[in-house]
Amino acid sequence: MISDVARAHIDELHRVAAQYQRAAGVPSFWRRLLTRHIRTS
Repeated sequence: MISDVARAHIDELHRVAAQYQRAAGVPSFWRRLLTRHIRTS
């Protein structure tokens, strides 16, 4: 089961990811940014 905090964090990641995909459209850049965010959180 996923906690409410984890679910909220995942929702935020999805929202940020969608914004970056629309703005940049560069999957490699988006993926690098996302993995860095996950690693440091």
